[in-house]
Amino acid sequence: MSVPFSKRGHNDFHTLDKAEDLLEYTAEICLRKKKGSVDPSKRETVIPARHWSWFTAPLLGLAHSAYKNLYFANEIDLDETTTQELFDERRKRQKLAIASLQAMLPDISYAWRKFSVKESSIEFWGNLVNEVIDLAQRWSASDYRRFAELQSKKTQEGSNKS
Repeated sequence: MSVPFSKRGHNDFHTLDKAEDLLEYTAEICLRKKKGSVDPSKRETVIPARHWSWFTAPLLGLAHSAYKNLYFANEIDLDETTTQELFDERRKRQKLAIASLQAMLPDISYAWRKFSVKESSIEFWGNLVNEVIDLAQRWSASDYRRFAELQSKKTQEGSNKS
């Protein structure tokens, strides 16, 4: 990682790990088998298959989009060589991830009200989403401060050379 450990506000990989956990948990909830199914030959899920196209697939897509955007944001190094354009792309990816995560919350609430998802699962799921949102926001704020420091350092070095 290009940002020195001492300069990091938190571990960016922790954010990615939590986003991956969220993606896996979202898939697990969406594909969870319904307990007490009458016909064992049918693969009844907690969220019925008939809701796949309008509810389950988009919800999984949001979790996947958040993970991918955080992943690609992390692929853009933040160091002395980072241009404004690269920094803007990194921030854009972070913001897109946060927007995807925020869009998951009403769907999680809907899943609790309309499907047989346990309240404890909904609470864990919602808390996980909020944790990833918080981590991503702190990461973005830390990047903003770090990039400003790097730019200030570049300006000072440039004025010292003249």
